[in-house]
Amino acid sequence: MTINAAHILGWFEGEEGYNVLTRNLADAIAHRIPVYRTNLPRRDGDSAIIARGTQDHGASGDLANLLFAWADQMVYLDQLPGIKIPYVIWETSKLPDAWIDPLKKADRLWVPCRWARDMLVENGLPVEQIDIVPLGADVSVFHPDARPEPEVASLPGFKFVTVGRWQYRKGTTELLRAFDAEFAGQEGVRLVMSCHNPHRSDIDIKTELKKLCLSCLDQITFLNAGVPNHKMAGVYNACDAAVFPTRSDPWGLPISEAMSCGLPVIATRFGGPADFMTSETGYLLDWSSAPCPWMPVIMADGDYGSWSEPDFAQLRKLMRHIFDHQDEARTVGIRAARHIAEQWTWDHAGDAAVTALLGI
Repeated sequence: MTINAAHILGWFEGEEGYNVLTRNLADAIAHRIPVYRTNLPRRDGDSAIIARGTQDHGASGDLANLLFAWADQMVYLDQLPGIKIPYVIWETSKLPDAWIDPLKKADRLWVPCRWARDMLVENGLPVEQIDIVPLGADVSVFHPDARPEPEVASLPGFKFVTVGRWQYRKGTTELLRAFDAEFAGQEGVRLVMSCHNPHRSDIDIKTELKKLCLSCLDQITFLNAGVPNHKMAGVYNACDAAVFPTRSDPWGLPISEAMSCGLPVIATRFGGPADFMTSETGYLLDWSSAPCPWMPVIMADGDYGSWSEPDFAQLRKLMRHIFDHQDEARTVGIRAARHIAEQWTWDHAGDAAVTALLGI
């Protein structure tokens, strides 16, 4: 069998991680083989219409259907001819109940990192069926010479930046507490946050901050919601370091993008960052295993699996170290940008994807 085209079904529209990876990986594959695209509705839709739309593409020969969405959306592939490959992104050690059977029916399984591969195997899926297809950074957008965002650049002092939804998985409140404990009242250091959560209308940032009783509120800057992904390069380049104490990131697009801009980055040595970060190109947080308290899926036994619990005491030390050793940190950031450009771009991701397809 020779795969000569790919049909990609996914959430193309929007600025969240799934949207960014779907667009960029589709473009990277399209530079190598023909690609047909179907934008999925966010959580439901008419699979028959999608099947008919695929047939209208006129693809011939051996076609690979790639699903860039949650695995319970594999119903969209049921009526399609050709190979069926879901790109599996999940954050804990235990797959949702509704995912297991659909994944067992797939011809191949793609994952972004080694941890994700091992997690699928632990959930009963065959290792010989799994391909690691990493994500990447758009180095034409995220690079050290991108124009700094003026409003952020005008903020005084040394600036840490974090990007990610306000949620438990991202370690948002723990980061705020660590920053407060280490830097409250210290002039010349600031935390810039882009942490709007579009899926939690009940979260009011002012209310959440009040609950934390922080002393450093005048040292925190929140960016407006809805900053487009491509404009984040200017935010990164207006700051001095980035920090991502997440409990789980199967890849971590903002992490690789901040590195690509030349920032020294703190991130948890878990999931995707454990693959694309090293002690030479970033500051890695140690972690211990901890149960995941909840995920927005049904688990019949109430067990959501485990993920990492970052060492938040170490987080304080690393932020202090970067602030106190800024020349060293800048050197680490320069190495990080070179590392991403040489090994972890969307072009590299496209190579990995097509290599996996040609190996079927």
